Amino acid sequence: MTLVERSSRFLERHISRRSFLVRGTFAASALAVVPKRYVLRPGTAYKAFCGETQCGNPNCSCTSRCCEGFSTFCCTINGGHNFCPEGSVIGGWWAAADSSFCGNGTRYYLDCNASCHCDTGCGGYYSNGGTFCDPGCDGLSCSCEGDDCNNWVEGCFQFRYGQCNTDVRCTGRIVCRIVSCVEPWKLDIDCGSSYMWDSGTAEMNAPCNTPVPCGSPETMCETVAIASPPEGGGYWLATSYGKVLAFGAAKNHGDLAGRKLAAPIVAMQSSGTGRGYWLVGRNGSVLAAGDAHFYGPRREDRRRHHITAMAPTPVGDGYWLVNRYGSVHAFGNARNHGSLAGKSRELDPVVTGIDSTLTGEGYWLVTAAGHVHPFGDAVFYGSPVDRHPGHRVIGIRRSHRGAGYFAFGSRGEVWAYGDAVRAGAPYSRLGYWDTVGLARSAREGYWVATAAGAVYDFGGAVLHGSAN
Repeated sequence: MTLVERSSRFLERHISRRSFLVRGTFAASALAVVPKRYVLRPGTAYKAFCGETQCGNPNCSCTSRCCEGFSTFCCTINGGHNFCPEGSVIGGWWAAADSSFCGNGTRYYLDCNASCHCDTGCGGYYSNGGTFCDPGCDGLSCSCEGDDCNNWVEGCFQFRYGQCNTDVRCTGRIVCRIVSCVEPWKLDIDCGSSYMWDSGTAEMNAPCNTPVPCGSPETMCETVAIASPPEGGGYWLATSYGKVLAFGAAKNHGDLAGRKLAAPIVAMQSSGTGRGYWLVGRNGSVLAAGDAHFYGPRREDRRRHHITAMAPTPVGDGYWLVNRYGSVHAFGNARNHGSLAGKSRELDPVVTGIDSTLTGEGYWLVTAAGHVHPFGDAVFYGSPVDRHPGHRVIGIRRSHRGAGYFAFGSRGEVWAYGDAVRAGAPYSRLGYWDTVGLARSAREGYWVATAAGAVYDFGGAVLHGSAN
C-alpha cells in the first residue's frame, strides 16, 4: 500500500464522507497545514471522484457544476464583494498560469476557511494539533450555492493548502474562494509565498468576480500608503516597490523606484515639517527623504518579522515601528510605552496600525479584527470590533485635536471615536480595489486611498488628484 493510499484511508475514517479530501488528492496536495508537511506536489487542486464525496447535492448530475469538486466564488455569496465573509479566514492559496482574466498572467485563488466555534475534532489528526474541527463546529452546511446544481458548492470541503494564517491551527470547511491578479502575500501579510499550482482553473470565473484590469501604470495598482504634510495642502502616495507620487503642495523628495528591494514597502509617514518623509519596508528598513532623519534600525538590527506600520513622534524627532505580532520598536526620541508582544491573542493575532498621541507620550495599536489597544497616555475611546467588521481593519490615525482617533478598513470603512469627526467613507465606490490608507488634512477632513491609486476626499480635505 502506498503512502498516498494509507494517508487517504486514515483521513477517510476521520472526516465527513462529504469531504472530497479522501483518496489521493488530499494526500497529494494538502496532507498538512505547515509547508514542511507537504507529501507530494498537487496536481488538480480539488478534483477527486464524482459522487457524494465532492457533490453538494447527491441528486445533482455528475456533469453538473455542483459535482465538479470546486468551492463557489465569494462574490456570489458575499454581496458581490471579493473577500472572505465574516466568520472565515484565508487558509491558503494556489496559482493558475496563463489566465486571460489577469492579462494572460498568473491568477491567484484564496480559500476562505470557516472559523471554528468549538474545538471538537481539533487535535485529533496530527500529534501537534488537528487541522479541522468537526463539521458541527463551523456553522456551515454542505450544499450547492443557492441550492442550484448549476453552481459550485459552499461549506463542503475540508481542505487547506496552509500558506496563510498558520497561527490558526484548526479551521472549518471552505466557505468560498476569492481571486486576485495580485500576489496573496501583497494582499494579506498573513500569507506566505510558497506556490501551489493548478492551471486548469485559470479560466474559471463568476460574473461578479471578473477582475478589473489595472488602469494605473504609475502605481501598477500596488499603492500601499498615503501620507500628508501636517499643514495639509497635498499628499503623497507610496507603492510597494518604492515609488512616490506627489500631489498638491506635497513635494517629491526621492524614492526607491527602479531599485531592487529586499522587502516591499508597507508604510509611509510625513516628517514633522512636511518637507520630507519616511518609507518603511516589511523587513524594517527605513528610507529617510527630504528633511526626515534616519534614526534606525541599523541593518544588523532590523526586525524581519513583518513590520506593518510606522508612527512618527509629533515633532518628527523619532518614530515607532510595529510588527504583526504587536512588538513595538522605538527610535530617536520616541519612547517605548509597551506592546502586545508575547500576550495571548489567539483570536486576533495581527497588528495592522499604530499612531501616536498628540504629546508623543503614548500610542494606539489596532488589530485586523478591530481591537484598539492604548499605551502610555493614550486613552481608549472605542474600537470597531464592536461593529463586527466583516474584513480587515488596516490602520488608525489620531484626530485633529488629539482626543480621539479614526480607524479604517480595507473595504473603505472609516470609524470615528472620541472627538474624531467622521466625514464619510468610499466603501460604496471602490469596485475591485481595496483601500490602503487614510491621511488627515489640516481642515477637519481626510483622504482615503486605494491600491489602484484612487484618492477620495472627505470633510475639509481637498482633492489634488489621483493616480488611477
